[in-house]
Amino acid sequence: MIASCLSVIALISSITITGIIMNVAQKEGGSVNIVEALFQPKAYEEPDEVTNYLTVDGQDQQARVYVPDNGAKNAPVAMYIHGGGWYGGTAEVNDLTARAMADMGFYVVNVDYRLATADYATWDKSPKDVACALTWTVKKATAAGADPTRLTVVGDSAGGHMSMLLGWSASKDAAESSCPDEGPVPVPDAVIAGYPVSDLTYTYDNGTAPTGVDPQVFTRMFLGGSVTEQPERLKVVSPLTYASDKTPPTLIMQPEGDDFIPAEGNYRTANSAKALGVDIRVVRIPFSYHGYDAAPQSLGGQLKNSVILNWLESKNVAP
Repeated sequence: MIASCLSVIALISSITITGIIMNVAQKEGGSVNIVEALFQPKAYEEPDEVTNYLTVDGQDQQARVYVPDNGAKNAPVAMYIHGGGWYGGTAEVNDLTARAMADMGFYVVNVDYRLATADYATWDKSPKDVACALTWTVKKATAAGADPTRLTVVGDSAGGHMSMLLGWSASKDAAESSCPDEGPVPVPDAVIAGYPVSDLTYTYDNGTAPTGVDPQVFTRMFLGGSVTEQPERLKVVSPLTYASDKTPPTLIMQPEGDDFIPAEGNYRTANSAKALGVDIRVVRIPFSYHGYDAAPQSLGGQLKNSVILNWLESKNVAP
């Protein structure tokens, strides 16, 4: 009897949560399909091309290219930056995420960058790598017939931080590149960040370690010390350092339940950026945690991708 009651309560809770998420998607211009989430898992699809955009410190940095079904011609361009606390993750692990954007009609380049270790800080390396990757992406997309005048930089978690840092610093002509001879760093038309580490200090002081991955540890690896030990480095890699009315329109997709990279840090960043003239929007996703969107066909993945597409349409950079 108790088990039956608990099952009913769980079912009601599940239905309620699903309904709330669907309402949020609709409110934000997106949509979700329950049947697709339950019964139509996304099949893995290889990139259309795998190559290197840079070799630095003896390391090849990979670029994985995804072409929309109707071809590259006139497609808007998106570059994706993976997460992993600046010390882990790969572009390859995020093939499904990148392919989902290609399925929406974008010419997508999914890139690697140098990763930090305990004795190899990358605060001055990985941001330069993704800046180089953006220059490379524009040239690659142009040669393929895509339209780099509609250019979006996308990233999640630490990649969300770097997408903001890249787009915001480029708008102030302050983005440094690992391949300066290849040309200036383009200014994207839009920046999208999923649960980013936009406020390193807030994350360092308040982030939790639910799976044993400690934000203080990987922040020290990235900076080469704590946020108090490296204030100058912290300033250089903080997106707000470059915030102004010239900053590209920015969308933050924020799961409200995230205490790994705490949601409050991103709310504070957004409020500060707005005060500086940035066109920034935060979409709050209830009952969701870090990585809620890992499967593109899930309710979280559908919500994210449909809201992103709607927002990009409002900025005239969508397919």
